[in-house]
Amino acid sequence: ESLELSASHNLGLTLHDSGSQLDVAASFVSKASAGFELRLGPDHPNTLKCLHNVAMLTAAAGSLQEAAGVYEGALAARSRALGPEHPDTLKTSCNLGLTWHQLGEHAKAVEVLSATEESARRVLGPSSPVRLASAHNLALSLAGEGVGRRREGIEMLRAVWQSRREALGPTHRDTLQTCCDLGRTLAGGEAAHRTEARALLVTALEEAKGALGAAHALPRRVEAALRAVEGQAALPGAGELDEAEAEHWAAVQADRRPRRAHPPC
Repeated sequence: ESLELSASHNLGLTLHDSGSQLDVAASFVSKASAGFELRLGPDHPNTLKCLHNVAMLTAAAGSLQEAAGVYEGALAARSRALGPEHPDTLKTSCNLGLTWHQLGEHAKAVEVLSATEESARRVLGPSSPVRLASAHNLALSLAGEGVGRRREGIEMLRAVWQSRREALGPTHRDTLQTCCDLGRTLAGGEAAHRTEARALLVTALEEAKGALGAAHALPRRVEAALRAVEGQAALPGAGELDEAEAEHWAAVQADRRPRRAHPPC
């Protein structure tokens, strides 16, 4: 039965990775989550992984309000079972903060992501993936409408971009994502920033096509932002879900294959 539940979970992630049938993908992972909870208990690592991934898939399907509720449940469960500063707990907190940002709840996002970023920096180190993802998402929220901390958000994005270039290389997907979001954020502000925004997006587009291929979602997203900067289309907000972005790359993504209950791998 555990193998069947693991297969259901992994099939859901495979569908998600393909960018198709996201509602079906969520149903497979939800089934696995319920099964693991019944068989292994609510605090077992497999149950917690599945719950995190249910939220991630729900967000990817566009049901952000529902996803926020699932993330809150997953965060409470992981905090209880693993502790509030366990790396897995911080992953869930990071994704919850991004989901609040995408819902336009920037004050909530800033509160969650500030705490996550500080904990990740202290516990995991300043160059850890969770710290950088949290800082990236925090920067987007600080630059969000109504927060009044746009300049701070832009400077934080610059710092994350530099850190990711140093830690991951200039053509890593996460580095390119930050470059793209920095360009999009600059483009959405003062006219004086548009020249810099265009230069960043041109660089990101060339590197993304070379590293990921022109058909990948990220180069298409950068290209759409570049067209907007050049006055050919409307500019979606940084961090928003759009047609070219089947999943929110800035977030810490899915927790992968559940561990077998007996024995652990």
